[in-house]
Amino acid sequence: MISQRGPLRFTILNATGLDIAACSSCDSCEEGCPHAQEWDLHPSEVLYWARKNHDRALTCRTIWVCAQCQTCGVICPNGVPFETVAAALRTEARLRGLSC
Repeated sequence: MISQRGPLRFTILNATGLDIAACSSCDSCEEGCPHAQEWDLHPSEVLYWARKNHDRALTCRTIWVCAQCQTCGVICPNGVPFETVAAALRTEARLRGLSC
């Protein structure tokens, strides 16, 4: 389902200043994440769905289990801190009345 509130990529950009297109899907963000075993989508998949403006990015468990520990942000070679993106996606999901 495609949402009607506007492109997620730009919602994230406006909320965080981050361009999620910088994610290279290298999967480095998985290293050290204390909640990786609870993900239903890898962060790179969440960002893929966000770039496609699909509600799957807002309804996946991954954004809700993020503990904001900043491990992924430190590890990311492209400077895309998933914890910041996850927080923006949770906010947007609430605005759209969505949950996992």
